[in-house]
Amino acid sequence: MGVFNIIFFGGFGMGPIIGGFLSDMMGLNFAFYSMGGLNLIALILAISLLPNTEHYNRNIVVRKSYILMLKESNLTKGLFNFRLLFAVARSIFSCFLPIFCGLQLGLSGSQIGVLLSTNMLLSSVIQIFTGRLADIFSRRALIIIGGVGDCICFLFIPLMHSFYPLLGLCMLSAVANAISPPSSAALATEEGRKYGMGASMGMFNMAMSIGMAVGPIIGGAVSSHFNVGIVFILAALAEFIGILLFTKFTSR
Repeated sequence: MGVFNIIFFGGFGMGPIIGGFLSDMMGLNFAFYSMGGLNLIALILAISLLPNTEHYNRNIVVRKSYILMLKESNLTKGLFNFRLLFAVARSIFSCFLPIFCGLQLGLSGSQIGVLLSTNMLLSSVIQIFTGRLADIFSRRALIIIGGVGDCICFLFIPLMHSFYPLLGLCMLSAVANAISPPSSAALATEEGRKYGMGASMGMFNMAMSIGMAVGPIIGGAVSSHFNVGIVFILAALAEFIGILLFTKFTSR
């Protein structure tokens, strides 16, 4: 799961810096054309390279109801709430950091791309090591430690006034952000042994997708009534609530 997350976050990390430079050099429209082209390449690679595997463990009793999974398993409840609110926080960060940098700090598209890419790429590289830690130490503790560190970094973003201090903070956030995903994914995989791997990972990814969809909407509403710096405090609060809920459900 650590290796899987390295590739996932690595792609997210390369996107902003490539998009930033393409936007500065070729115009904003070209960045979107490139995005469409990369998605087409991904589709072709998926069709041509992914094997057609139909094998699964027939000894697993697959529970198709997500509601039943949430009722039966406190670990699933904890993971779902943490992943949901973690995604809310990270989507707010990804969407509103460029706005904050452009409006408040006057940074260029390339500088904004460097900030986002540094955060994502460094996080993906560090997960090589945190993925191993998840096989040695308490996964519950690693999730809590990483989440708290991420919250603290979000709180300091509105206090930044120039590129390099913000770059350093993005690097610290990358370290914190790299700690919890391998552990949470590994715990979701453990749940898959009880409920079916597809159902468990479907629940896990559904929580992330809901959070990624809801976060920018909430952040946009808050920034419209207050200012863009407040949204990072909102992101910290959302992730902290997720940590509290995860701690509560997994302490039993």
